[in-house]
Amino acid sequence: MLFFLRSLFGNISEYEIPADGLSRINWVDIVEVNNKMYYYDRKLDHDCSIRLINIKDSTEIIKLIIDVGMLYTINCEKYIITNICSDADTLIFCIANKAIRYVYDGATELNSDKIYDLEEIFKQDRLYYANRLVLDKGILVGLSDKYLPKSYNKDNLFSWQLNLSDTNHSFEIYEDTKGFYWTLFQPRNVIDYFQGSYAVTDITNYSIYIKDKNFQPVDTLTRKFDNWKANTYELEKFEGKHPMEVISYLQSDTITRNLIHRVNFLDSNHILVCFSDNDDLFLDSSQSLYNFKYDLWAKKDNDWFLESSDISLSEDKI
Repeated sequence: MLFFLRSLFGNISEYEIPADGLSRINWVDIVEVNNKMYYYDRKLDHDCSIRLINIKDSTEIIKLIIDVGMLYTINCEKYIITNICSDADTLIFCIANKAIRYVYDGATELNSDKIYDLEEIFKQDRLYYANRLVLDKGILVGLSDKYLPKSYNKDNLFSWQLNLSDTNHSFEIYEDTKGFYWTLFQPRNVIDYFQGSYAVTDITNYSIYIKDKNFQPVDTLTRKFDNWKANTYELEKFEGKHPMEVISYLQSDTITRNLIHRVNFLDSNHILVCFSDNDDLFLDSSQSLYNFKYDLWAKKDNDWFLESSDISLSEDKI
């Protein structure tokens, strides 16, 4: 497996990670600890642990043990944690409806410092509270953007903020974006956060909604295409169905070719949008499911504008 880090503003850093012992490629993530980069599999090991492995020295491993008593079942390998956020001597991540914070003991060991019961704090009657996390100056931001057609709780696109010091908190449920059912195919980022700003995107329509830290609308980034091809269905069409049934239906959709796959803040003034176009010549001549393109949006004087469009990266062979 090749895990690479790409920057549009600098050089490419590239690392080779052995696939042995890892689960799915989209469950592998990285985190910086004490100025060192570590990779880890977000799927729990059989002993309910997460292993952080130094990218440059695989013999250096940090092992985080999770108390099986906080899980819904003793089968640890059924659980996927969120990404791990780091700040100075602190690591934090979510599993199910808990957020777990680890800190260094002053030497070299990471120990569990505090467990935040998210159900007790937010009282949303949810089994899982986040797909991804962002740590912003002592505020933990949780993001959830995966469609669950059989879930009794139909609101699957939401965000929350938790002050780690005094547990002051807020919770916001978003109106489902167009094509939200496509989040059954992962990885996909429909929502992102950076330093007090949110970006939430449609999937079957090129519209990215910018919101402030209080979830109030600020701007909408749109782009018109002459040949954008995408069907948009009402979510009610898939409610109660097994996810694989929905996936099979979407795979048989021969009309939809254009989708927004990911939206990410690069910094407070730049947003990267990954989308697929419907270039038949490209798709017919390759084994790719999608022809990925990237748009770079920039902000100047509080106004967003399209700085670069239709960027192609030859490494994308998905």
